[in-house]
Amino acid sequence: MLKRRFGKGPETCYVNGDEEKIYIFMRNFITPAEEVLLGNKQWEIAIHFRTAIIEAVIKEFSFEISKTLDQSYTNFYHDWNYEKNTGMILLVNGKANVEERLPLGTKNGILAMIDKIGSHFHKRPENLTILKYAPSICIIEADGIMAPLENLVYQMGNMNLLNRYSESAKKGYFEHKLSLEDVFNRIIEDIFIMWDYQNDKSFLVFTFRKEM
Repeated sequence: MLKRRFGKGPETCYVNGDEEKIYIFMRNFITPAEEVLLGNKQWEIAIHFRTAIIEAVIKEFSFEISKTLDQSYTNFYHDWNYEKNTGMILLVNGKANVEERLPLGTKNGILAMIDKIGSHFHKRPENLTILKYAPSICIIEADGIMAPLENLVYQMGNMNLLNRYSESAKKGYFEHKLSLEDVFNRIIEDIFIMWDYQNDKSFLVFTFRKEM
């Protein structure tokens, strides 16, 4: 689907998940057109271009996978790290369960660190939930995370400003990579932030280096 829409598909694509969520990691996805835009520092145009096409692809993909798995995935999110040439797509059905397999001490340590670091870049969320914790990935949902000013910017439709803000927050998490690796006890390869502005929530996704 990506190749048909973009004229180029990712070199690497991993799909995983369960009944509540599906996540798709991609590497080396940038098209020649995006390379030109990024080379001319037209980052916002590149984001608009990719968002418009990827949302059409995801709608088609979610319909097909819902038929295949007999499970509806009603919400989808995506984020792209152009510098690392990586991307993540997340599909959820609105019933994502809390990760129960983590020891309480480990879970509390992770959430406390996320809350502490995130408070430097955005409003403290009303609730943090670990939706997925595996050797290769951690997905954290933050509810009630938008400040009144962010909500106003969203209502005004200024997505360029919100995208810039999200990139700034993501860089902030990268700057605290070592502290995060201490609580995860894993080496972080990538970080993605996906926003659901309409429902005042975000998804913070960490991918980890495979253990040798």
